[in-house]
Amino acid sequence: DGLFGTVADLLRIEGGMAAAVEAALAGAAEYVVVRDVATAMKAMDHLAAGAAGRATFVPISEISKFPVEPVPAALLSEDGVLGAALDFVRTDEAEHRALAAFLLEGCVVVRDLAAALALSARPESRELVFVTARGEMCAASALLSGGRTGDEQAGLLRRVERLEVAQREVAALERSLEEAREAEGAASRETEAAQSRARGAQEEAERGEAGLWEAKRRATELELTAASLSDRVAGLVSRRDSLAARVAETKGEIEGLAA
Repeated sequence: DGLFGTVADLLRIEGGMAAAVEAALAGAAEYVVVRDVATAMKAMDHLAAGAAGRATFVPISEISKFPVEPVPAALLSEDGVLGAALDFVRTDEAEHRALAAFLLEGCVVVRDLAAALALSARPESRELVFVTARGEMCAASALLSGGRTGDEQAGLLRRVERLEVAQREVAALERSLEEAREAEGAASRETEAAQSRARGAQEEAERGEAGLWEAKRRATELELTAASLSDRVAGLVSRRDSLAARVAETKGEIEGLAA
């Protein structure tokens, strides 16, 4: 249908820079990305007809008409500069990469607000915007943005980042859970075999006097082995249950983030 989702849906942020990139986008994270102008107009008509609200649309087909200037290499080597904001963004499609470059043109991530203020004061930084890892922003136009909302994870890009982390954690937990189940099964089978051998040794001792003490000693050793294996199985069951609980808890968090 030509609708690709929001900008935040299409960008993956690396290096823990979600707050910085979100500040650099300045609200564009919620823009809706569409194939072309016709798709945008159709979507706007739909919103208007149902009084369903407003949205800003970015037609991918128009991006190439606006050349993007890279951040000067000399500036990127300055003390306190961590990189161009685009350097911390990954996308699955080349056209989405072009979208990120368009929206983040002239945005530079720096160490702190002091570095942002110092760099933005330079004449050559007139067209640039500087952001910190905490999400503070400073531009040559004397605009400053910063502070805290009380919920440091409320931003759309930061929610996406947390969602991806939670999904990776679930995958790792599920692998651990499967390994725990396999170990539990192997230990249970080993326990049953040891118990069977112990019963056989006891029966052997009861059948004759010859070698009675040796048979009893062997039966006792096998019973101890079986008891130790039973304890191991109990520990594995406990670990399995704990992993299952963590999987369920993390999946619940994912559902909350995706809502």
